[in-house]
Amino acid sequence: MARIPRRHTHLHRTTRSTERAQLIHDKETNTYLNYRQLLRHPKYSAIWSTSSANEFGRLTNGLKDGRVKGTNTMKFIRKDDVPVDRFKDVTYGSFTCDFRPNKAEENRTRLTMGGDRINYPDDCGTPTADMILFKILVNSIISTPNAKCVMMDIKDFYLNTPMK
Repeated sequence: MARIPRRHTHLHRTTRSTERAQLIHDKETNTYLNYRQLLRHPKYSAIWSTSSANEFGRLTNGLKDGRVKGTNTMKFIRKDDVPVDRFKDVTYGSFTCDFRPNKAEENRTRLTMGGDRINYPDDCGTPTADMILFKILVNSIISTPNAKCVMMDIKDFYLNTPMK
């Protein structure tokens, strides 16, 4: 009979990896901190609060000090303003934090929405290349003598994507 692991068992595992997804490593304590822990931590609170504010500014109408331009991708509404028949369609947000030393904004916070609860009649996916296509591309570059490759990251690419 198969044993189903408890949800919290992943917290007890040890790993030799130097990186973990969506967590920031604190070298002093040798621990990994998530978004909520970073906001509460005296050493990291100011840095990650600013990073979070930048993300909210990008998603909404910008920040008053002008450091981030808004996209009006989302707006906040009161819970009272959600129609009763649409309560089941309200989704959740998940914050991810990452340290990107090659970016202008090194401490990056991103808000992603729970796609399993989105009730939208049309396609709201973000299609990207699958792993097979990526492997074909890399294999082609490696196999071609004197080949060169350029990779780009388009800032805020999916924000404010028009939908029907």
